[in-house]
Amino acid sequence: MPLTITRRKDRPGALTITGRITLPDGSRVRVRARAQSDRLALAREEAAAIETKILRDAWHGQRRGARSFAEAVTSYLTAAPRAVGDEKRLKRIMLALGDVTLASLRSTRPRSTGCGRKS
Repeated sequence: MPLTITRRKDRPGALTITGRITLPDGSRVRVRARAQSDRLALAREEAAAIETKILRDAWHGQRRGARSFAEAVTSYLTAAPRAVGDEKRLKRIMLALGDVTLASLRSTRPRSTGCGRKS
């Protein structure tokens, strides 16, 4: 059953996206969200995007980088015994980064300091 867009009676102009999506394994996901826009066309696009994301995640699993850095650190620390120094270092990194997803992190190479020989 596709998601439907309805106007809220208690808030003039506010649109709500509601419905249930049946997943390939037969389970159902209930969706009830406030549309980001009060324009009907944009709300329909948003509903289609929500449905697409839920079905894509059900078919292929979560996208790479969708989990938070904190979840990755927790998984890393519980997978095997780690040194106390590693735990402290990761805690400092988590406090410095805040709540970020893995996709938002970039690995950059350090720039040259210019201390080497000139060729």
